Formats: sequence, structure tokens, C-alpha cells
Amino acid sequence: MRALGQKLTAEAQAGPNVILTSRKLSRGSVAWSVQGSAYTKLVWTGRDHEHAIIVAQSVAGVSLMVGFTEEWITTGQNCIFYETRLRFYICENGEGGGPPAFRLEWSGYDENAGDFVFPGAGAGHPHWQFGLGGRDPFREVEAEQADEIAAELGQMAVDDTALLLKEDAGPDQASDSGEELRLRSLWKRLHFPANAAWATTIWDPVSDPAGTKSHAWSPISPDHIDNWVISAVRYVANEFGKYAV
Repeated sequence: MRALGQKLTAEAQAGPNVILTSRKLSRGSVAWSVQGSAYTKLVWTGRDHEHAIIVAQSVAGVSLMVGFTEEWITTGQNCIFYETRLRFYICENGEGGGPPAFRLEWSGYDENAGDFVFPGAGAGHPHWQFGLGGRDPFREVEAEQADEIAAELGQMAVDDTALLLKEDAGPDQASDSGEELRLRSLWKRLHFPANAAWATTIWDPVSDPAGTKSHAWSPISPDHIDNWVISAVRYVANEFGKYAV
């Protein structure tokens, strides 16, 4: 994990070494995350706060920040990979924010099944997931100044503000309807595969209901995980740099 912290340092916009710190969870696992410092920002995950690092920044002061968690289950002398989670935040002027605009997750061991199986009933692993909370800083950009990425990030917030931003609504706002809650829950639960072999093998959900043949994969080594984390951060930062206003 120290090596991964050093690799993340090379991707950060400012500050000395990125340090990863561990904590024990009640289910017997150990979770690693970014240690807070003067060079991190406190952001809201939707459930709790975490420390995130800036990996890209636009000329207008909009920042792309990433929070990180990697969890391992410890059983005697063995450590079993459970999940790596990357949460990407869009923040203004280097300030904190949240919830994350989107997440990238790679799950391994399903503790509920007690065996090496993929959770999610056929979900892709690794996979992207998108939330509906948080404030979109691009929403207030003038139309003639907004580019393609701004439109993509702000589209739902612009068109469906009443539905998508209810999590940030004050007490004087109307409460969510049952239909709104159902749609929001559906969107948050969708898994978008990040490493599917669909170009070489057509997926047949009848013969492959668990998705393990075409869009669910396990890391084969710690280096495999590290390379995936760094490549994902670098790729998203590169896309942000090309399109952010």
C-alpha cells in the first residue's frame, strides 16, 4: 500500500507524498484510504466524509478529485482481496464537495456467500456506478461557453433538477414521490462494466447468467490492482483536462 501511495503521488496536482492509512472494520477486514493532510480536501461520500486528492484542475478553478478505498479480509495468515473503490468528485475552486459524480469499483470476495464469487447477481467487475447527489459546478456555465463534457455532466441536473437534486433540498422543498425515489434508486444500482470481453464473445445471459465469462474478472496480483487504479485515475484526469471549462 505504501507503493501505491507513492504511485498516487505522481498523479496528484500538489503536495508531498500521498499516504494511505488503514483502519479495521467490524466485519474483520482492513480498509486503506487516503490520510488527511494539508494537501487533501474533505469531501462527502454520501454516507461519510473522506479525504480526496486533486488529480486535475481547469483554468476556471474546477477540480477533479479522487477518493480511494481498498479493502482486504484478513483470515489467520491470509489476506483476501475484497474491493477497491475510486470515487471521483467535481469541485469548485479546490473546495470539498460531494457526493461523488461517479465511482469505479472492483469487487472480489463476497463475504455473504462465504465463497469466492462475484457479488451483484451478474454485475460487471470492475464496473462504473453513477450517483445522483452532489452539486454540478458546470450547471451555471453560460451555454456558449459550455463544451461537450460540461453538457454531459450537467445534462441530468439541468433537465431533471426536481428529480435528481432532492438529496440537497432544504426542508421547504417538496418531498420525493414514490416514483422519483424508485427511479433514483434504479439509477444508483446500475452497474456499467469497465472490462467486458463483448467484442470477442457475445454475451448470452442464458448460458452465462453470472457474467463471469464476459464481464466479471478478478485481479491476479497486487500489481494488477495498482496498475488498474493508477490507469483509471490517469485516464479520467486526462479526459477531464481535455474537456473541463
